[in-house]
This record gives sequence, structure tokens and C-alpha cells, in this order.
Amino acid sequence: MAPAIPFEPGLVSDEQAMSTITKAEAKADFLREIGFRAMWTNGQPRVAVISDFVEENWPSMDLVAEMLLTELQQNHSHSVAAARICPLFHRRLSFREREAGRLFNADRVLNLFWDYPRLARQRRSEFDLFHLVDHSYGQLVHELPPERTIVTCHDLDTFRCLLSPNGERRSVFFGTPSPIPIGGSIWVRFPH
Repeated sequence: MAPAIPFEPGLVSDEQAMSTITKAEAKADFLREIGFRAMWTNGQPRVAVISDFVEENWPSMDLVAEMLLTELQQNHSHSVAAARICPLFHRRLSFREREAGRLFNADRVLNLFWDYPRLARQRRSEFDLFHLVDHSYGQLVHELPPERTIVTCHDLDTFRCLLSPNGERRSVFFGTPSPIPIGGSIWVRFPH
């Protein structure tokens, strides 16, 4: 007879125990144990896929968000309820669709640092997990629960200043060391 495996939340140690607990119950116990709140749709955790503004024209990031959402909805809909989160892009200063330059950049800043954080604050109680598909939207972590937020980094160039600080010059925005909370207990400190 094999030695007993110690019980861990969400895991079943033997065949007899498996017959008395359903997969859904085991999953729910495990997710509650690691900090998910039970605001589930049909017993499923709700996942917010937080995507880029289409107007920013980052096709690779749009593709990542679309592929993640499609995968979750088509192949994992029995496990999670996934939805895309992205506010409408408000053109306050650049009125023409293809207008570029300073006015469009000003609109980007207002949308990224005013509109999107407001939406994140409003929707934070509707989801159990938040997945920011683009690390350049990392400012949103300050509006979301850190223990339930994932940020995907697709570009190590962002961290080149940390990997080889003497070889990578950064702008004035990176000049002052400022600790920025990235997750529950993960911090990134930008060097001088």
C-alpha cells in the first residue's frame, strides 16, 4: 500500500476521496484557498482580459489579447468565464481618426492614465482575476487587487536598464529611483 499523501487544498490524495468530491468542488476549494473571491458565474471564476486600446495600433498586443480571450472562451469555458475589458478611446483633442502627433499623444495619456484607471476601479469587484496582456498598461495594477492581478511582459527591452544598467540610458522618467508595486509582493525599482 502506498503511503498517504498529505492533503493540500484542491488536491485529492486517493481514489475514495475523489468519489466524494467533484472536480468543481475541488477547484472551488483550491481557488478560495489561494485568494479568489467567490463572485463566480455558474460556479466559475471570472477572468478579465485587459487589452490595449485598438487606437494605439499595437497589432501584436491586440493579437495576444484576442488569442488569450479566444482560447479561454473556446477551450476553457467549462473552467473560467473570460471577458475583455477595455474602455472606449475618447478623442478629446485629436478629432480626426488618423490624426497623429502631440494632440493624439495627449489623448493617449488622458485615456491611459484617467479613463482606463477609472474603468478598472469600477470593475474590480466584478472579476476574480485580472490579466493585463501588455506590461505598458502596468499603471493599472494600482487600481486592481494585487493578489489577483497578472501582468504579462512580452518585451525584455523594458527591463534592459535593470539587466545591464551601465549600458542602457533611460529618459528623465527613469532617472529618479521610485519603487513601484507590481504585484502582491513583487517590486521593481528603476535605477538612476
